[in-house]
Amino acid sequence: MSTQEIGRFGLEVVHDAEAARNGRVRGLLWLARKGGPLKVASLTNGPIARSVVALERAALCARVAADHKADDILILDMRGLTPLYDFFVLATGSSRRQLHNLAEGIDAALRELGEQRLGIEGYEASRWIVQDYGDIVVHIFDPDARRFYALEDLWADAPRIDWERI
Repeated sequence: MSTQEIGRFGLEVVHDAEAARNGRVRGLLWLARKGGPLKVASLTNGPIARSVVALERAALCARVAADHKADDILILDMRGLTPLYDFFVLATGSSRRQLHNLAEGIDAALRELGEQRLGIEGYEASRWIVQDYGDIVVHIFDPDARRFYALEDLWADAPRIDWERI
């Protein structure tokens, strides 16, 4: 479980990442007065809950990419920089086949949790595959395209997420 302080009222959000990751619960939040006993538990799909779920889904994308032997896996937290999406997941594959396997593996893992891909670009060319899941955008590059577009440099102000700890 982890916590996130919200507002100026001394409240914190506690979410059970393990339960959400395993698909047992979606968006379960507990609101507790900071330092005090548990006050409220609620199932919600509000902006805080969706952001927590999006982070866990982005970490899932990164783990699937790692399982498929991707290189240079990175999650960028875009929440403070753009209203369009919450997280970028970047990964590099070494061949057309690996890029396709990465895209299909990530899509299968998210689909299993009820997420729906809103769009995909670049699958045929297989240099830079972009998958849009609303709050999460997954970028899968070949090494040359990753260096050329350098999204992590373009969005240098975006905090990096340590996805291996989520």
